[in-house]
Amino acid sequence: MESARNKVTEVAQFSRERQTGGGKRTPLDDCREVSVLGLKHALAESLEQVKLQLLEMVDKAMGLDLYHLYMDTLELVRDHGLEVEASLRTHYIQRFNLECRRDVRRTGNSPDVSELSLLAPDDLEESLAVNTLANAINNACSEELFALDKRMGMLINDPDLAHGDNPLGPEVIAQAVTTALADQGAAMRVRLLLVAQLSKHLPDRIKEVYRDLNLQLVKKNVLPTIRVGMRRPTAPAASPSTSFTRQGEPEGGGDLYALLQQMMNMGSHQAGMSMPGAFMLGPALPGEPAAPGSTEAIQAGAFIHALNLLQRGRVNEVARAGLDAAALQAISQGGGQVNVLHSLRGMAGGMTPVDTMTLDIVAMVFDYVLEDKRIPD
Repeated sequence: MESARNKVTEVAQFSRERQTGGGKRTPLDDCREVSVLGLKHALAESLEQVKLQLLEMVDKAMGLDLYHLYMDTLELVRDHGLEVEASLRTHYIQRFNLECRRDVRRTGNSPDVSELSLLAPDDLEESLAVNTLANAINNACSEELFALDKRMGMLINDPDLAHGDNPLGPEVIAQAVTTALADQGAAMRVRLLLVAQLSKHLPDRIKEVYRDLNLQLVKKNVLPTIRVGMRRPTAPAASPSTSFTRQGEPEGGGDLYALLQQMMNMGSHQAGMSMPGAFMLGPALPGEPAAPGSTEAIQAGAFIHALNLLQRGRVNEVARAGLDAAALQAISQGGGQVNVLHSLRGMAGGMTPVDTMTLDIVAMVFDYVLEDKRIPD
C-alpha cells in the first residue's frame, strides 16, 4: 500500500505551491532554472556553428548585396553573441512567467478587436521568422514535447494547454530568440538570415534540454508514467441514417479524425447504392446547357465550371447557381470567413453518396481551418 501511495501524483500539492510561491522551491522554479541554463548553452553552441557557416557563405557570396548581408550577420554573431544570450535570458524568463499565469493571460492579454489592423511588412516577416524557428523545434522535439506538454500542463492547472502555450515550448523559445535579436538593432534581413541559420542548429540542442527537463520532472514525481495512445470514439460506427447537426457535422463528433472516420464508414456503406442522374444544384449558369428533362439540373461539367468561377472570384456569375449571395460578396471583398461549401451541401440532393461524402469532408476541413484562431487571416 505504501509503495502504491508513493506512485500517486498529488495535483493539489503542485497547485498550492504554484499559488503560494513562498520560500519553498517548486517544480516550476526548477524547470525555469534548468531551461534557462540549457538555452544559454544551446544558443552559444548554435551561434558558433552559425559563425563557421557564415564564414563559408561569405567566401562564396555572389554579388555585393549578399556579401554585405553575410558580413553584417557574421558581425552580429561574432561581436554581439554575449548580448544576445543575456537578452534571451531576460525575454525567456518574462514569457515563461507570463505563460505560467493563465489567469493573467485570459483577462489581461485579450486583444481588443476594434484595435486590430493589418501587420506591417516587418511585423509580418518577424512573425514568420518566429513560426519558422518554432516549427523547426517542434519537428525535432516532438517526442520530448509530448511528455513535457502533459507535465507542464498539470503543473499550471491547464492539462490541455487550452489557455496558452507551454511555458517551456517552442513558441516561447522562438519568440524570446527573435526579440533578443531585435534588441541588438540589426536590420530585419540580418535577423531573418540568422533565424534561418539557427533553425538548422538550435532544435537538436533544444531536444537535449527537453530531455533533461522531463527527467527532472520525473524525479519530482510529476506524471512519472504517461500513457500514450489514441482516443477512440465511443459511439458505434455510423450508418447510412447518421444524422447531421450544425454545418454538416455528425452528432456526437469529437475530434476531426473521429468525424472523418465516421463519415468514411458511412460513405463506404453507401458506395454501392446507385444514384444515377445529374447534380441537382440549382439553375444552370448562363451559357451552360441544362440536363435533359429538367431546368433545375446542372451537369457535372457545369458544376466544375461553377467552382472554377468561385475560385477566380467571379461571384456575380456563381451567385446565379443558388449560393449565398451575401457570403460570396464577403469573399469577394477579401474579408469573408464564411464556408460557402455548406450552400452546395444544401443543394446536393442529386449527388451520389460518395460525392456527397467528399463534399462534407472538404467542408468540415474548412470549418476547422476557419475556426482555428492560431491560423492568421
